Amino acid sequence: MNKGSDALQASLVSYQEWLTKKGGAKLTIASYLTDLRDTAAYLTSRGVTNWQQVDRATLTVYLQSLNDKGRRTTTIQRRISSLRRFYVYLQVTGQVNHDPVALLKAKQTPRLAPVGLTPQEADLLPDHVPGKGVARERNRALVALLVATGARANELRDLQTGDLDLELGVVYLGQSSRRLVPLNEQAQTYLTTYLTARADQSATDEGYVFLNNRGQPLSRQSIWEIVNATGQRANIEGAVTPQRVRDGFAYRLLAHGADLSLVQQLMGHQSILTTQVYLEQAKEGHHADRLP
Repeated sequence: MNKGSDALQASLVSYQEWLTKKGGAKLTIASYLTDLRDTAAYLTSRGVTNWQQVDRATLTVYLQSLNDKGRRTTTIQRRISSLRRFYVYLQVTGQVNHDPVALLKAKQTPRLAPVGLTPQEADLLPDHVPGKGVARERNRALVALLVATGARANELRDLQTGDLDLELGVVYLGQSSRRLVPLNEQAQTYLTTYLTARADQSATDEGYVFLNNRGQPLSRQSIWEIVNATGQRANIEGAVTPQRVRDGFAYRLLAHGADLSLVQQLMGHQSILTTQVYLEQAKEGHHADRLP
């Protein structure tokens, strides 16, 4: 083992001790160290002798080498995650004064690219929901809300009547991290109609907005089935899922000139990098029809 390798490995040993003292799980620590040892071996082969020398370009070439070897995108993303945590430690302990991992990410493969509905397809959905009577009003309100807000399926499932302010035309979404999302006129109208229609419905828990015919909250699976059946009735090609409608919501925002920070806020993304995927895919031509 040469001096360069010794210096790189010494930092890994101290990092392992630091994680252990912080109460990290043994398997998690072992996973981090496996990733970092692989990185260290690559850096040593390139003549790097300490972590301070590493820059973003070096790591980009390293990640590309993993891709060339056929490593899965999830593996490369995990490698980035391990490096990001490690460089936080190196900065905290004063071993480096920069972070080459910032904004570094694995190249997304086409199969991972979000493929949302076009605005024209999304607009068709509320008029093609299945069901009769109160069930139809519920389905129409649910789909209209999904189109208008890009809500997650579990957010629709957990939505409470207290989360809605139909006079102001807003809805609060999310549990641990709440966000305020505006409603369009169509969603307001259909939600009002549904809540009025279900007033006579026997409910075991009236706190939830969307109830099944037994008066209980709709399941996530039921929401998926309603949305998919609506897509089929609207003759939209491919499976229409809540996520596909949600992705289309993001592209629609971008098409109307919303900046990334606003899209991040309305989508409820923890990281701007998650939101940036939509813009990158649009620029690469996968969703050119959604941008001006």
